[in-house]
Amino acid sequence: MNKLRALLALLLLVVLVAGCGGGKKVKTDSGEAVIGKDKVEVTDESGKTTIGTNVDLPKSYPKDMVPLLKPVAISTSSESKEGEMVVICASKAEVKEATQYYSGVLADATDKHMASGSDFGIVGGIKASKAITIGITAGDEKDGVKSVISITIEEAGGVEGQSVTESSNGSVEPAGSGSDSFSGNADKPANNVDLPNAYPRDLVPLYQVERIDFILEENEDEFQVYYLSQAPLKEATEYYKNVLADANDKSTAIGPDAAMLGGTIRGKNILLEICRDDADTGKSQIRILIMNE
Repeated sequence: MNKLRALLALLLLVVLVAGCGGGKKVKTDSGEAVIGKDKVEVTDESGKTTIGTNVDLPKSYPKDMVPLLKPVAISTSSESKEGEMVVICASKAEVKEATQYYSGVLADATDKHMASGSDFGIVGGIKASKAITIGITAGDEKDGVKSVISITIEEAGGVEGQSVTESSNGSVEPAGSGSDSFSGNADKPANNVDLPNAYPRDLVPLYQVERIDFILEENEDEFQVYYLSQAPLKEATEYYKNVLADANDKSTAIGPDAAMLGGTIRGKNILLEICRDDADTGKSQIRILIMNE
């Protein structure tokens, strides 16, 4: 699944940086990319991924098991040859409605976990031998989009060791976490939700944390972290550009309301998504993905 996630990140950066042309084919190290007027399609030995304004679901997508809720358009559709799938769609459903809906969809799942806040939701579990993770974030209501829903489906064996727990204040912390050596005024979360002991603080530190909303730890060496930073978009982007200054395979896409930074350090693929806070507070919402190569 790591390769699929990395490919998705690369495609998003291609779309942000280069835009879409008409009918262009680009050879890659492992396959071919076709750039159309409204989509980019990459096919290689791992499978097929399409990103655009309104793409189709993978042919084998289990619509009955994980239906789309009030979809506006599908922006990402990916399927590996092993059957791993990622779908991202814009929805007319509010974040709270979508979180409750998918909690019901996974009501009979095993290893179920759920976390939610005012502008995000995470629902996951194992159903019909598939590990399903659904992430919901607030959309741009000016475009008629109230939420963006990301659905990942993979074989259940691929998520052993995954750990996540919801804290009493509605944020999420890793199971078994507690006080540890993590300290420093710039990094310390105001709500005392701490990072896992195994999180590589020296590799990808958190910056001016106001609160941590979500932490997902897989096998003690792969992580997803969502947090609200007191730093504005430009400042946070510059900070993480410096963090990745010595990285290999660096990718950078910076817009007026969001930035995406990527690179490889010490055998880890790192992806950073930095967005302006929806509340227009001058703060930033930051997502960190740390994956094995």
